[in-house]
Amino acid sequence: MYFDFPYPAWIVVIAVLLAGTALAWSNLRLQAWIPTRFRFVLGLLRGVALLALFLALANPYFVNEQPDPEAFELVVLADASGSMETPDTANGKTRAEVVNSMIDFANEDNLFSGPLKSVPSNPYLFQESLMPWRLGGTYRPGGQTAPGKSLLQVLKQSQNKGRPLGGVLLISDGHENSGALMIEAARQFRDASIPISVIGVGENAPPGDVSVRFTDSQLEAEVGDIVTVSGSVTNAFNQRKSVKVQLFRGGEWVDESEVTLDPRETRSVEFEDKAEYAGGRTYRLRVEPLVEDTNPASDVDFATMEIKKPDEYRVLYLGSQLHWEFRFLKQALKDDSRFLLDSFIRTGPDSYLQNRAKEESSVPASELPKDASFYFEYDALILDTRLTELLSGEILQALRNVVTRRGAGMLALGPMNDSPKDLTAMLPVKQAETILYKDKRYLELQIDPVFTGNQGGSLFQSPGPFLPENTPVYLGTNVSRGGRTSAATRRRNNPILVVQAFGAGSTAYLGTENTWRWRMESDKGREQHSLFWRQLLFWLASGGKERLDMPLQGTVQSLESQIDLDLKVRAQDFGPESEARVTAYIEKPDGEGATVLLNPSLTLPGKYEGDFSPAESGEFHVRYSVEYGDGELLEQDAFFAVSPTGPELSDISFRESLLRDVARITGGNYYGYRERESIEDLSIADHIPVVKNRVYWAHRWPYFLALALFFLTEWYRRRILGLK
Repeated sequence: MYFDFPYPAWIVVIAVLLAGTALAWSNLRLQAWIPTRFRFVLGLLRGVALLALFLALANPYFVNEQPDPEAFELVVLADASGSMETPDTANGKTRAEVVNSMIDFANEDNLFSGPLKSVPSNPYLFQESLMPWRLGGTYRPGGQTAPGKSLLQVLKQSQNKGRPLGGVLLISDGHENSGALMIEAARQFRDASIPISVIGVGENAPPGDVSVRFTDSQLEAEVGDIVTVSGSVTNAFNQRKSVKVQLFRGGEWVDESEVTLDPRETRSVEFEDKAEYAGGRTYRLRVEPLVEDTNPASDVDFATMEIKKPDEYRVLYLGSQLHWEFRFLKQALKDDSRFLLDSFIRTGPDSYLQNRAKEESSVPASELPKDASFYFEYDALILDTRLTELLSGEILQALRNVVTRRGAGMLALGPMNDSPKDLTAMLPVKQAETILYKDKRYLELQIDPVFTGNQGGSLFQSPGPFLPENTPVYLGTNVSRGGRTSAATRRRNNPILVVQAFGAGSTAYLGTENTWRWRMESDKGREQHSLFWRQLLFWLASGGKERLDMPLQGTVQSLESQIDLDLKVRAQDFGPESEARVTAYIEKPDGEGATVLLNPSLTLPGKYEGDFSPAESGEFHVRYSVEYGDGELLEQDAFFAVSPTGPELSDISFRESLLRDVARITGGNYYGYRERESIEDLSIADHIPVVKNRVYWAHRWPYFLALALFFLTEWYRRRILGLK
């Protein structure tokens, strides 16, 4: 403590002696009036008050030394590597969230508004190298960690600057897997007499993981089978964990089960599902992520199932009335055990007759079934267009879903004049003109894709199938770009049978309802009629090729590399499609979304290319949207996982001891991330010039308040004793 006397010292000494003498005389004078103990209390109070008064007049002060803020800078070095995504801090937050709260300027409790408020700081981020960072910038962790290399970069930069480096504040979890070692960098900082203070972000608890895996990733079944999908769930934590295990079929939830696992326990889980229709499907087995789980990519596994169709095809005929075409269609399919023909035929304004192939009698009904699951039972649909104007939008949507999602086929017969747009949008023929031929017109059939099974057979022998004279014919005048003509009139090439792919299935339009006349012509015509319908329905019921080929489906990708979103697209004629608009909508594990527009490949027709870089591990969902030139829209979902692979994420444990060593070697201080609010003065290099400030502590209002209390207390005691 120092004094700043405003008067010469001899005057102060005389004043102190006079005051002491006056205090002793006044105390002795009271000897005859009050007891000794009261005189002692009064003398003590008056003496302390006078001493405090003389102390204030002497201007006591102490010197506060602070590094000159104009003479140095402090570098803040924040870890932005992939290991910072580990959710092991308080309340299940990731290390990255904790670091972001420290350096985010929008956060009121950030370091720059707290302990670094009066310190000239220069913030940087680091991964494999040093990256400048401005206040208010975006903090996105990822990549490898090179803290030693980054510290040496800071040291080298400071030697080339005019303003010396006074210290470093390192915010990290202690990971290092690239560049120079942190200990080596700390030794060089020690030699330069520059301290490194450290805020350690992470917890010392051992990392844990709950993972799932399918028992068999390649499954097979037949349509109608009840299949068992089995897997296992493993608890790698050192304590019991309760998790919810869920099974998904594509994006559709199937079943779930609650499981409680002991430490290090693996348990089997089983679910049942029905193989409703043929084709491939992807299953996902997942557990709901735990906040303390350090490897979210292992929370999901994928399996594929190939569902084979038995040699039996269910066909549904929806008619506006009982036509001869339907009666003879039953005859054509009667001797082929592969086909089961059911029907719903309108018999009146509010009456229908339902017939099932496996039942002898018909059942009356007042309306068509509205439940979509009814139509999903069939492999092919034959639809009389006269009936469609009576169909509700709900039923039309169900028919559309049967084709686009299930992969069934649909054949339309009849005029197109009053057909709703919801129907024509699915068909290869959008408009048709009704004409009557005065003479018989023979048809020319194309082998591919419908009649490949009869190549060289009677369908292609003369005399072939024909259009009877004086019967209505519906010639397609507006055919979709992807429509393929499978049957046309000879020479004039007017389309009679047009087919196309649509969604996961296929659709067709037949411009005649008089194929039954072939049976009446001759034995060969009877054979041609049966072959024509069997070949056509077989092609429709067999299911179309996949229009979208998604290589990403069910894969596990690395967090360290870009994800290829490539997609192969087929047109309605099953050829490569290069003029569509393809968009990938990505849903990330944190719920956020991203949109990527895929571009046509310059080398491979039908292939669309795009990529994105994941910033986190876990389960991703991509919805591909393909818009064709004619307006057809296909959407399909793909699911994949991103795994935290590589040296950065192979061991994500918090390395507190290493960070403490760095602070100790360089003369800095170590703080845990929970202690950041208690940080007051960071260590600054001794060679940095200081600014000295005098602090007159007796000139503050608390001191004068205490002085007044002493005088008032002494006065109050005197009044109680009856003294003036």
